[in-house]
Amino acid sequence: MAAVILRRNIASQTLEGPDANIWKRLSPEAKEFVKTELLKTISTVQDKVIIHKICNLLIEVGGTMYEQEEIIWQDLLNLIF
Repeated sequence: MAAVILRRNIASQTLEGPDANIWKRLSPEAKEFVKTELLKTISTVQDKVIIHKICNLLIEVGGTMYEQEEIIWQDLLNLIF
């Protein structure tokens, strides 16, 4: 459920207030931690429903990184290929 809530928040375009996009508010260290943990999780989880939810979150994080910072998440691309 945490992956779904985080994905919905990241997808939100709200820029201010308590509902502001959480990805924009994270420190660079926190962003790196989230990215690392998501990649670890996707490679260890066996439940297909959870894998699907994590994949949706990975896509949202990767897309948000590109939209906001014009950074390509190379580790995610390596995992995909």
